[in-house]
Amino acid sequence: MDSKSFSESWQDYTIRDKILLSSSIAPFLIFAFSLIFIFDAVLTGGFDSNFITSTEVCGELTLNNNQGSPLSVDSDFCKIGVIYGINPIMLLLSTVSLGIFAFFSTKSEEAVSKMFLNESKSTTKSTSLFSVTQYIHLVSFIILIIFFFLVGTGMSSYGEYYTVGEGSYVSKIKVECWNNVDFLTASCQPDFWFHNNIAPGVRSVDFSNSDSINPISYLFLPNVLTTLALAYYSRTKSIKESLRDEWDNLEIKTHDSFEEYYAENAYFVRKRGIEDVIETGTKSKSGESSPIVQKHVFLLITIVGGMFGLDKAYKGDYALAVLKLLTLGGLWIWQIYDIYVAAGEAGSSWSLDSDSSLTTEKHVILITAIVGGHIGLDRAYKGDGVTGVFKLLTLGGLGIWWLVDVYVAAKEAGKSW
Repeated sequence: MDSKSFSESWQDYTIRDKILLSSSIAPFLIFAFSLIFIFDAVLTGGFDSNFITSTEVCGELTLNNNQGSPLSVDSDFCKIGVIYGINPIMLLLSTVSLGIFAFFSTKSEEAVSKMFLNESKSTTKSTSLFSVTQYIHLVSFIILIIFFFLVGTGMSSYGEYYTVGEGSYVSKIKVECWNNVDFLTASCQPDFWFHNNIAPGVRSVDFSNSDSINPISYLFLPNVLTTLALAYYSRTKSIKESLRDEWDNLEIKTHDSFEEYYAENAYFVRKRGIEDVIETGTKSKSGESSPIVQKHVFLLITIVGGMFGLDKAYKGDYALAVLKLLTLGGLWIWQIYDIYVAAGEAGSSWSLDSDSSLTTEKHVILITAIVGGHIGLDRAYKGDGVTGVFKLLTLGGLGIWWLVDVYVAAKEAGKSW
């Protein structure tokens, strides 16, 4: 399997490709590290990192009795004000990067070349739009996990303990985000919670001051929506551009216009894999390995050794292989994404070989549904990665969705004979 290293691929990229790839790296790193730190903070109960940012607010703290009368007053008490799951400054940087990506993704390569080189002639390099937009698809996967995590579970483990009061009225309280996470901003404003050793007579806590949420954090939800929209748009555009390349290279036009050609072939291209279309290897040639074998071998390598970067090393990307090894597959996030991509390419490879067996294909889908259906692997195999993510997040719909898909796959496999 011929593959290029990142440095070799970079040399082949067009100006637009390089801009799109560069502008998608910042959101990828920001949200990937944010997700790692969020999970770490929830597990450890801490938030002392540059990504998990907390503010401090000071005011007057009062311990009250049953009647609401003050028992003890601390006039200079300071506590956590707001906890941000994603640093607002990092969120602003991500927004700017996504804006750059959105702007240039709507431009043709000729328009971008004219913009930077002041020339409108077409470049001799072919665009690699599908390859350079992989990061934005990975960002959409990560940000969906963050969003559903905040909506579903919040950051209830976040908190710090304080010893307050004086004399006989000393209590240990906890300032904690107790499922009080605003998923619009990925932040929370902690509340007071009494711990186990409450002083006799103490029943409530009053605090005279509060902190406001940084308005930049309201960019979180637009980041979620924009990333999903860009992932869908970039995939659709890469399909259209790959079909345009095919159309331009056709010696005999099979349709009256490109629009008719696109309308008829877009779904087929989406199913069989864009990279295979760009490389024009749509059918296996005599003397070459079957694309079905190649793609399924790579899928197996990704599943078995992807956590340690074996899939990246197999493609010659040794730097990414080491990075994936050191992060244990990006704490499974990167690994799951790579499995989804490899599964989608393996599933689409059946259409690349005219001699492939429909019966074999349907039975492989059945095996995929049985073994990996609970994490959405069967959906990714059929090219439906979005549904696969939802299936993963719900563990196969708590088993019900998984069972239904297994039954459907079994029926189709049986009919294929």
